[in-house]
Amino acid sequence: HTKQSIHRTAKVEHASLNPRAEACWYFTEARSQFRLSGTLAVVSALTAEADARARAMRLSAWERLSPGAREWHSSPAPGTEKTLSGEGGGENEKKPVSAPAAETSGRGGENETRTPPPPPHEHFCLVLLDVDAVDHVDLENDERTLWELEQEGEGRGKKGEWRSRVVWP
Repeated sequence: HTKQSIHRTAKVEHASLNPRAEACWYFTEARSQFRLSGTLAVVSALTAEADARARAMRLSAWERLSPGAREWHSSPAPGTEKTLSGEGGGENEKKPVSAPAAETSGRGGENETRTPPPPPHEHFCLVLLDVDAVDHVDLENDERTLWELEQEGEGRGKKGEWRSRVVWP
C-alpha cells in the first residue's frame, strides 16, 4: 500500500466503524434548510466485487462524472504535500487536471457515438446515505417539521412508516 491508499482506506474504514451521518442543504432564496440523517454505506472497489447491484451502482455513478472529475480520483490524497516540478517529482508531484475531454467520436450529428469512459479508479467510492430522518426548517414561515422513519427490519431496503411532527424552529 502507498501512503495515499492507506490515507483513503482509513477514511473508508472510519465510515464503516461509525456509519451515522448527516447531509445538509440550505436554500438561500427560500430561507429553507433540510438536514437528512441516516446510515452510510460505502461502495468501494472491494465491496463492489462481491455485490452485483453495488457494482452496477458504482459504475453508473462513475460514468455520470465528467472526464475531469474522473481524472481527479487519480491525484494524490487530499492533504498530501505537493512538491514542485524538478524537486524529485514522484507520487506527490501535482498532476495537472486537463480540460474535460469530449466523449464523442468527433463526427457530430445524430449518429455520433460516445467513447465509453475508463473503468472506475480503484480509489473511487460511492457513498450512499440511507435516510431515516429529515429535519426541515422553513425560516420564511417560522416552521420546523421533523420526519422520522419508524423502522421495521434492518439494513438497506428496510421498511417502515414515516411520521412527522411540527416543532418550534
